[in-house]
Amino acid sequence: MEKKAGLAGFSRALEKRPDGRCSYLSETACTLQDIAKPAMCQLFPYSFIDTPDGTFVGLSFASTGVLQNSGKLLLEQNEQLAAMLGLFRDLFPDLEKETSEGFNHLKLIDGVSLSYEQFKAIESPLIADLEDAVLASSSSSSSGYAGKSALEILGSFSQSLAQFVPKGSWRNRLPGSDARPRQIDLYILDALGQAYIEPQSKGQLLDDMQIAQSVTSNLLAPAAGFKLRLNGSSFSAVQFLDEKKLGAFDQACENLLLRFVYVRIFSKMYFGPGFSGLSIVAGIGHLIAVLVLVRLSAKTRKSDDNFEANLPWLIETVRQVDSKLTSARYGANTQAMLEILFLDQERVQRLIDLCA
Repeated sequence: MEKKAGLAGFSRALEKRPDGRCSYLSETACTLQDIAKPAMCQLFPYSFIDTPDGTFVGLSFASTGVLQNSGKLLLEQNEQLAAMLGLFRDLFPDLEKETSEGFNHLKLIDGVSLSYEQFKAIESPLIADLEDAVLASSSSSSSGYAGKSALEILGSFSQSLAQFVPKGSWRNRLPGSDARPRQIDLYILDALGQAYIEPQSKGQLLDDMQIAQSVTSNLLAPAAGFKLRLNGSSFSAVQFLDEKKLGAFDQACENLLLRFVYVRIFSKMYFGPGFSGLSIVAGIGHLIAVLVLVRLSAKTRKSDDNFEANLPWLIETVRQVDSKLTSARYGANTQAMLEILFLDQERVQRLIDLCA
């Protein structure tokens, strides 16, 4: 067993192989299934989070079944879900009140509080747009998907948040740093890329202090010609902008990303107590940055343009990202850094432009 980052209740996890997979997982199934499967593993792939509205269920994209969208709908698993929720309550008896009350302290940005009802009103259009897009991508032909992408939906949502942010809160320059906005974009992507995307981080616990230190050191001493590290090479912003357009993902790839984002948002796993207490603006900026990295990684891979052929790569990338997000708990320094960096009103659109 190894010590693992996360909520106090989630303090242990089975050791992983170098590729990030559980040591007790064979090619086809868990080898402890009929011997002594740990209770925490029995919950897999379900996750539960308590809100003032009740308990929401999410799914882990570390599960092959979830990644491939196979099996029964959650609406058809009432008995199974009730049993899993009972097990969750037994394992973590103190989390229900703590997490539910945490949703009464949500923030639009740091210093601007939201009631849970205000939060739901802001979040509702995003969930509706994601649900519509998931259904559209599921019914599209395999030859292409012409609907909204996950990044387009998140980008539009981020822009809509601007109307709620108090005037004077936005900033495109950071006091004490000579770094230009586009440089800072690359600092954020580089730090998150090394933590979430790059192969060397697979199987390692996410170190949020490493993210904060990487960005901070670059802000204090901006390097001329800084480049983003991806797939064993380094790229400038100009290279990304001048490269051939990536265009839309294949229908199957886009459906996977849409389902991944939808589950994270719908199950309340991305803002407030669901994800390190991040505000709505910082949380959506963080999620967009991670998705941008996935697309930039696809853009820089030395492969053909057949994204359907690249679906296995995307599956493993999403599996890795989901595993990192599940274990990520950002401390005060990293939270504060993200809150400040995503108060640049143009940052999200600049990030998205890089992977167009």
